[in-house]
Order: sequence, then structure tokens, then C-alpha cells
Amino acid sequence: MEFETFNFRNALAILDQRPEWAELRKVIGAISRTDIIDSQQKLAASLPNAPAGAQQAVNRVFEEYLPAPPWIHQCLLFEETKPSTKQALAKWTMDFVKRGHAAPGSPDPDFGLGVEVTFNHSEAIPWTLIRLDLASEAGVRIRDDARIDVGVAIYASRAFKAWGRMDGAVGTFEQACLWLGMMRPVLPIPLVLVGLKPRDAGASSDWEKTEAFRGTARRSRSANP
Repeated sequence: MEFETFNFRNALAILDQRPEWAELRKVIGAISRTDIIDSQQKLAASLPNAPAGAQQAVNRVFEEYLPAPPWIHQCLLFEETKPSTKQALAKWTMDFVKRGHAAPGSPDPDFGLGVEVTFNHSEAIPWTLIRLDLASEAGVRIRDDARIDVGVAIYASRAFKAWGRMDGAVGTFEQACLWLGMMRPVLPIPLVLVGLKPRDAGASSDWEKTEAFRGTARRSRSANP
């Protein structure tokens, strides 16, 4: 699969030296049309009502390609200092976190890369960015294994959203880029936005359409996808 990036606060200057980013790039590039369709077919065989769009199928492919360990899946963000904290913040997780050495030859796993693979409603885009930022803030009570230095948020491009027949309300890479530009004053963390494209690496044309996804029957009232 091809992808494009939006670089925020020089995140790529940091990540270009990191093996965690090299691994993530390799994984995205290796995901194929067949991988996603096969994932959807497995969902259809195991669930009475298979998802209409490609969202869940793509998430499952990432879970398979980013194995735990060494990647941490659904990493809890907050320390549970009291029962009310657990109740209120239990759902605040990052999709994937990988820890690495602070520098080549260093014995300490001080570097953290947080990754969100998100096909949520467009209104949730700011919350995804805020969640990654919170995981980097020194003054916030974040679990040690969830603390990150750089965040990556992966979205569907408009073209990929159309190929996977995702719900019209799903937020896109293009929308996330606009949001990130507006949120610059409140987001100090270096971030990379990734926009998935329905195309094999190096290919000149998009993937063929598929009937694996039935799509939703009615149009969304949300703004431009």
C-alpha cells in the first residue's frame, strides 16, 4: 500500500533515524488489497453482521502485522491511582506503542513511538491528536509504557475511504491535516499524519474496486469526506 505523510514539528527528522518508524513504513508498504479483503472475509465468516466498510478489516491487518510483543496493543494511558480514575479514563488507550533505545548503543528503552490507526467519525480527529499529545506530556500522570516522544496518526485518504466503502462520517487524512494546522498552538508533540492510499507501492493506478464491502445504505450528513 502506498501512503503520504504530513510532517508536524519536524517529526520526520526524528523518525528518519528510528528503527521503529522504518518498521512501521515497511508494514504499511507490505499491506495489500488481498490482505484487507481476506480480513473482511474472515470477519464476515465469524460475525453475524459483518462490518459494512473496510475499517475493522484494516485495523485487524495492522494488529497482525504489528505483533505483540514487541508492539503494545491498546496501551492504557493513565495510571490507576483510584477507582474513579479507572472508571473515567479506562477507554483512553493508544492503538500501538513501541519502545526503543534512546540512542544507538544505549541500554535504556527511553524512546516511545505511539501509533493510532483511526477510522472514526471526523469529529473525533482532534481527540486522537490530543490523546497522542497527552502521552508525551511530562506533567500528566501517564503510565511508563505509554509515554511517547513522537506520535503517528494513520487515516484513510479520500481515495482509500471510497475504495473501502467506509461510512461517510469517517474522518480522512485530508481533514486531519486541516485540523492539525489549526491545533498547532495546543499540540507541542512532534506528529506525523499518514494517509493510506489504495495502491501498491510503486504502482501507477489505484486498486480495482471490490464487492467485499457492502457500504452503508444511506448517505451521511457530515461535511465533505
